[in-house]
Amino acid sequence: MKQFCVVISLKGIAAARVRRLQHALSLKTGSSASVRFWKPHLTVGSGIIVPNHELDSLAVQFQSALHAISPFSVRIHGYGFMNKWTGGIFGKSPYVVYLRIGNSRALRALVMSVQKVTRRYPLFYRQPRPYTPHVTLAFSDLTKAGFQHAKYFLKRKTFTGTIKVDQVALLHKDRQGRWVEYKKFKLGSR
Repeated sequence: MKQFCVVISLKGIAAARVRRLQHALSLKTGSSASVRFWKPHLTVGSGIIVPNHELDSLAVQFQSALHAISPFSVRIHGYGFMNKWTGGIFGKSPYVVYLRIGNSRALRALVMSVQKVTRRYPLFYRQPRPYTPHVTLAFSDLTKAGFQHAKYFLKRKTFTGTIKVDQVALLHKDRQGRWVEYKKFKLGSR
């Protein structure tokens, strides 16, 4: 059995800018989970549990679901703050700091295509609905005080940019507990 998260991995300048901000927030808030366990990404599907004998079939399903979707871009536009994240029910912090992402028609179509694949498998994480696209900056080990520090730190800062969406990646945990790329699928190809 393997557990997978379904994401758009940020690349290039966008990934570097987000990572710098995550590091700065980690120093200000004491929250390091985003930096230690994840590379910058935009989650586009629920976390699935896949039997080993179905891994080839899973790849075929993703290729089929994504072949008709052309690459597109989404806008990053500011910060968001959540104090009731559902991860809090699993013993993790209910506080999350994130970058807001424009919920475009193309992104919603991609999420629906991913959902057609992920709904066939048991879930270890259910993507909250309605879908709120975001790139997480701090979560999981973010305390209430750290959450307040983040709000103050970001109050006078702006963050805008663009993410090119041309692939979807499956991430799985490595031996150190980090979520790393297992396989990626280009949009618009077989």
